[in-house]
Amino acid sequence: MNSLTNQVSALTRLIASTPNWLFVDTYIDIASEKAKSNRKAFHRLIKDCESKDLEIVITKNISQFGRDTVEVLEGLNKLRELGVRVIFEQEGLDTADTDSALMITIIESIAQAENESRSENIKWGYRRHAAQGTSKLYNRKCYGYENDTAGELIIKKDEAKNVRLIFELYLRGLSIIGIKRELEKRGIKTPTGKEKWSKRTIDVMLSNEKYIGLVRLLNAGENQEHYVSENNHPAIISKEQFEAVQIEKKKRSNVVKTEGGNKRRSRKYSSKIIKVKKGGTVMSEPMVIALISAGATLIVTVVTSILNVRTEVFRNKFNTHQKRLETKKENLNNVYRQLISIINLYPSSSPNDILKHIEHAPGYSMEYYDAVLRSLDHQIENLKKQLNTNNINYEQKSHLEIEISNREYAKNKISENKKRYNMAKAEYEKFCKTDKVVFDLYAGQEVRNSLVSFEVVIHNVFISGKSAGEESDPINNLIRASRRSLINSMRSDLGITD
Repeated sequence: MNSLTNQVSALTRLIASTPNWLFVDTYIDIASEKAKSNRKAFHRLIKDCESKDLEIVITKNISQFGRDTVEVLEGLNKLRELGVRVIFEQEGLDTADTDSALMITIIESIAQAENESRSENIKWGYRRHAAQGTSKLYNRKCYGYENDTAGELIIKKDEAKNVRLIFELYLRGLSIIGIKRELEKRGIKTPTGKEKWSKRTIDVMLSNEKYIGLVRLLNAGENQEHYVSENNHPAIISKEQFEAVQIEKKKRSNVVKTEGGNKRRSRKYSSKIIKVKKGGTVMSEPMVIALISAGATLIVTVVTSILNVRTEVFRNKFNTHQKRLETKKENLNNVYRQLISIINLYPSSSPNDILKHIEHAPGYSMEYYDAVLRSLDHQIENLKKQLNTNNINYEQKSHLEIEISNREYAKNKISENKKRYNMAKAEYEKFCKTDKVVFDLYAGQEVRNSLVSFEVVIHNVFISGKSAGEESDPINNLIRASRRSLINSMRSDLGITD
């Protein structure tokens, strides 16, 4: 996929090569397609169109213009009302040449196809991250857990106590309704902070494998491919206790699977006391279960098992985290080092910044270094001719010499600027063909965003010809500030804090 810089460069060259077209500005929104954003640059575009500053808008393709069909059509209708022509370069569509109704139909169908393609890409991304063990869904929290600063699941003690209580009450013989009443009686609030518990919430908790440290992703059915992460996080419930609950749930279920299909039993499970006579002593069935569970030997065995499982879970989790961090550092160290050397090659000033102190200086844009240098040579030649005339006074002569000197100095600086820019551009293009694959696979989101921001700044300065600010100012110079932000994000991604 072409970088943002290359995409914008292609469109600006198209503008430059078309007679009677004048390049005005670029409008770029950097945001995730998943999240809603206010699209500041798009609103600025609409405002400029309302001010009659623009007559034509060019975009690479429909998906760059809007995130879905509704947004595309709303934007097109707004621009059509303002009399602004819109060109989609990749699809070859132009509102000036296509009937409006037909145009909308075409865009709807194309946008719908792109949405379906994007949906498939997202699903593929979910599957890939799940297979690689990098999906954030592995650490999605539920009642009893919270995320630490690294995003990993850890036990939330006050809630975990309630989870264990629910499992214990179920094994003591209480029904879902009985557990619901007991929780409300004790004043224990639901996962959403409500006082009344739902039967569905309790039932789902009793079947949630996450409580034994296991996570399943993309589990759409028995025959569907899915991914399992064992010992993914600390367990709240032992596997033995969890399995006992599942067996009990099957025994209590009033739905029975038969060869003819699912059938319902004549009566449902009830937790009401059933009298059981044991050697002349009458005891309730829940009491019998409670007495058995209270055996000292069984308690010691269960406690020991829980401690062993937890110790093993923490050890495996720590080792997995360390391995991931080591793999990431190993793959990214050289890539980040190479990228830092490339971004440091870029000059910190725009040719227009160099030319701003020269009277009647030529304008720079679109990487047209040679045109600027030729224009300076021509101006120097004319100034030297004026200097060699006989009818000029000392003051005029001094002024001409200063102007010639300024242009000579600007020529040298721009030549050096050109050399560094072309070298950096070539190295970055080489980086995109070789190391960018590793970068896209392992780099953190903050680093990705910082790189896109740096690309935008480089485009605005060296393609659009905008000012970068004073080269000596590390805070307000756009290139230096963007470069520093990118380097800091790479250091942070590798865990370097000093």
